[in-house]
Amino acid sequence: VGALLARDPQRCSEEVADDYVERLEQYYKEFLKAWRITVAPSLKKEKQKFFLYRNAEDFYKFTKMPRGVLGYFSPVQGELHLFHDDQDPDFSISVLYHEGNHLLTHLIDTGYLYPPWMNEGMAEYYGSAEIDEDGDFHVGGLQYGRIAAMRHDDATGQAMRIRDVMMAPR
Repeated sequence: VGALLARDPQRCSEEVADDYVERLEQYYKEFLKAWRITVAPSLKKEKQKFFLYRNAEDFYKFTKMPRGVLGYFSPVQGELHLFHDDQDPDFSISVLYHEGNHLLTHLIDTGYLYPPWMNEGMAEYYGSAEIDEDGDFHVGGLQYGRIAAMRHDDATGQAMRIRDVMMAPR
């Protein structure tokens, strides 16, 4: 990825930022290996910008994103934005992997706009990634919060029908 971390007084500590960049770089290597992807030479030279905010308040203040958005990747600007939550760093890492997946999927073919069901499905699958004590990358784990949310949506009649998911605009 060659993630370029923008640093200024509003951003995370260097130690925290370095951990995120290291995780994103490891994820990138695993992603290329798992999908047998060769990155175009022109993309190897490009650096995607990675903005890691020190908390949610800074994230919302600087990005102007609505509450509830936990991070995002902008393919137009080539920027990944998310915040670190000191109270729940594991959740912040899952957001890194989810949003990082949007970045990496975009790099496969920067001219292709993936259907939402595929783009979000892949991001959710990779959002559960973990790096074990040996440094091995594991994906596809259960995200219990998502399961609880789906059960709630189903029980309250808010669940989307498969047809609606598949037909969602790009």
